[in-house]
Amino acid sequence: MEIAIKSRDGKLQLLKDYETLFGSLGNMGVKILDIDDQHLIMLSHLNYPKRETVGFDHKDPFDHLIISQAITDGLCLISSDENMKHYIEQGLELIKVTEKKGIAELDSRR
Repeated sequence: MEIAIKSRDGKLQLLKDYETLFGSLGNMGVKILDIDDQHLIMLSHLNYPKRETVGFDHKDPFDHLIISQAITDGLCLISSDENMKHYIEQGLELIKVTEKKGIAELDSRR
């Protein structure tokens, strides 16, 4: 969903058209997750970081949905986004990717 919206709004340029991209992902074994009622229930209970506790409000609805899906489905989220670590205590399994000198490093938070 986020890819579709960002490419539509010109914030993300795809090298292939949307249909070809998702066809290729399917051929590689990548599964696009459906959004179901359990994900939305988790989303409604998700506590996002607030300015009073961590110095900023994390209000990204796409991030919240991805986090809710990962927690609900017991999936490990791989991300370089610093905001994701704040959801570990809510059940998020996170592998943090950091980049140093062009090399991606994994920091497993399981």
